[in-house]
Amino acid sequence: MGLLHKIILRFPHVWWPERQHFIFIWSKEDASNLAEDEQWLDDVEGITSPMGTSNAITLWLSGDTARLVESLPDDVVQQKSLQLLRRFLGRNTTVPEPTGIVRYCVN
Repeated sequence: MGLLHKIILRFPHVWWPERQHFIFIWSKEDASNLAEDEQWLDDVEGITSPMGTSNAITLWLSGDTARLVESLPDDVVQQKSLQLLRRFLGRNTTVPEPTGIVRYCVN
C-alpha cells in the first residue's frame, strides 16, 4: 500500500454538510499554476469526517506526496490545507480558521 498520511484539522464549529466526503478535481491549468511549495495540494486524495468527532475533517495523502508533507512543519501544512479548502469550498460557505492540527503517517 505504501505511505499514508492523514491531516486532521479541528474547527471551532462544523461548517460542512453532515457526513460529506470531498474529492478535489483540479483543471490542468490550475494545477500547473500552483507554486512549487504548493504542488502537493493537487495530490490530496480526499477529505472525510473522522469518526468520533463532529468538528474535524481529515485530508488524505499517499506515496511520495505523503513523504513530502510529513517533512513540512505543522503551521505550513495547516495554512496550505486551509487554502485548499477555501479554494474549493469557500465559494458557498465561510471556512473558519482551524483550532488545531493532528497529523498521522503510517507505512
